[in-house]
Amino acid sequence: ETKDVELAISHDMIQHERMLSAVRNLLANWAECQESLGRKLDNMMTCMMEVVEYYVDEAQDENDWATQQQEWMEYMTDIYQMCSMELYRKQCLCQSVLLSVGDKVLVGQEMKWGGNEQMGGVTCPHKAISKCCKEWSMSSKKSCVDMERLREMTKLANVSKGG
Repeated sequence: ETKDVELAISHDMIQHERMLSAVRNLLANWAECQESLGRKLDNMMTCMMEVVEYYVDEAQDENDWATQQQEWMEYMTDIYQMCSMELYRKQCLCQSVLLSVGDKVLVGQEMKWGGNEQMGGVTCPHKAISKCCKEWSMSSKKSCVDMERLREMTKLANVSKGG
């Protein structure tokens, strides 16, 4: 019977470690995607600037097309900045969960922690996870993604595509 309990706890701890590893991998992949997005944005902006500069030089006047392209550059930059800040915010949330993991992960919330949010510089695992769950969504008040601005940009994209 004691052996069964030990096996169950061992299994749970292995699963817990796998989940923490998956979180680390997810954040690493997300950071790589964000970096790639930044390079693509830089390339697109360079290309767009060259095209706008050529078009304006050839047309000898500032026109709606060039203005629209500049607006697109601003929108793309806004999206990239929102995504970057959101990634950083979520990295911080995950970091608080990862730092809360330790020998006390199996200790109940009120046992040993006494309701304290931190003890010895370590956040109570239950509180760290609860905070992460509450604040993770982009609809959270803490989110760096301006959903209204994103909808506005999506509408503009659909209009310019003729959709």
